[in-house]
Amino acid sequence: MTKEKGRLGLLLSALLTLVILGVAPAIAGATELVPPTNDSSHTTLPPTKPNDPSTSTDTVDPGGPNVPAGDTHTNTDPIVTPAQTQTKVDNLQQQGNTYLTQLRKHDETTNHQSQTQTTANRQKRCQSLQTMLSKQITKYGQNAQNHLTTFNAVLTKVQAYATKNNVSTSAYTSLVATATTQQTNATQAVDALKSVSVTFNCSQQDPASSLSTIKAAVDSTRSALQAYQKSIAAIISNLEAKAKQ
Repeated sequence: MTKEKGRLGLLLSALLTLVILGVAPAIAGATELVPPTNDSSHTTLPPTKPNDPSTSTDTVDPGGPNVPAGDTHTNTDPIVTPAQTQTKVDNLQQQGNTYLTQLRKHDETTNHQSQTQTTANRQKRCQSLQTMLSKQITKYGQNAQNHLTTFNAVLTKVQAYATKNNVSTSAYTSLVATATTQQTNATQAVDALKSVSVTFNCSQQDPASSLSTIKAAVDSTRSALQAYQKSIAAIISNLEAKAKQ
């Protein structure tokens, strides 16, 4: 009987020890539990230890310092309103119009300078041409007079030869009359050419138009001298034919 009471006391002591060892850790690590609800959007989280770093509510940014989970970043960029956008567009349009105006003024100035320079160059060339034409007109008259003098000398010699050789045929007399007429025409044309007064004015819109008078006089004189030369050549041919008979 005494032995059975000792065994029973030992067994109760062992059970009490196991109960104490099993309950104490549970009490030390117990946390407040959230009672379950019927809302499916909430989930029951497992109990965590208060000082467990793995369950910290703070979040760690891998690329920077730790940021508390409850904090949020605010957007620091200013908000652009439609009115501000329209103002910027209006400013850009105004700047573009100003730039185009400056370009137009620059082009107008450049074109005006170019036209002025072109006009000055034309005036300079015209004045040089005026001096040259004045000399050339004088030379036309001198050359025509020299040709007329030469032809007159030849006609005089031909007539002297015919008189010396007693040539008085009807053909010779007709040829001499024609040559005398051509001589008169050529003399009048040369005199007209020498008396032509041409004013070549560079201030005119078309200075070359004033040269039409001198051109007509030169052409007329050339034709008259050529006709006079041919008439003298015809007399010489007639005298040569008589000399061969």
